[in-house]
Amino acid sequence: MMEVLAARLSLPDFRRERLDPAPEVTMLTELLPLDEICRLNTGLLRNALVGVDDASARRKLHPDINPVAFLVIHLLDARFAMARMIGAPAENPHQAAWDEAPSFDALPGVPPLEELLALWHGVSTALAERWPRITAADLAIPAPHPFPVADPSRLGGLAFLLQHESYHLGQLGLLRRMLGLSAMVWTADTP
Repeated sequence: MMEVLAARLSLPDFRRERLDPAPEVTMLTELLPLDEICRLNTGLLRNALVGVDDASARRKLHPDINPVAFLVIHLLDARFAMARMIGAPAENPHQAAWDEAPSFDALPGVPPLEELLALWHGVSTALAERWPRITAADLAIPAPHPFPVADPSRLGGLAFLLQHESYHLGQLGLLRRMLGLSAMVWTADTP
């Protein structure tokens, strides 16, 4: 695996908000697209929640569709799992309670969206700081459990988890529209 120097330049609006302050960082070539997807997804979750209040986030819009808050919690759970997988220093204070709950309705108190977004920002910052420190050897280690991808390594697990995030962000975009809100935007500027 090759390493390249990735310059942090002025970027289009949808990537303008960088979580890491370093102007340049050395990162494995294989991680560059994953890092970019992670950054895009970080902003998309924030943008998906613009205008969504806590009551709307908890409301089931259909008996067979999970509410916005459930999807945010699920995305946080997956992002914290990704952080653990690569050794990023991030801990979810709700993990034990979320792991024990058999359903969204059984969660012992759903935190407000503001708190969930703060957790999202914290784990996202930890990931952004960890990506450049990952080595080829780190990526080659088997993932902590099997993912439905051909590559059983951590690299395969990371790729799956980011695709998984993207899938659920699409669901959040649909739920926004069902709540009567405007479409989710790609830019760092919010509607």
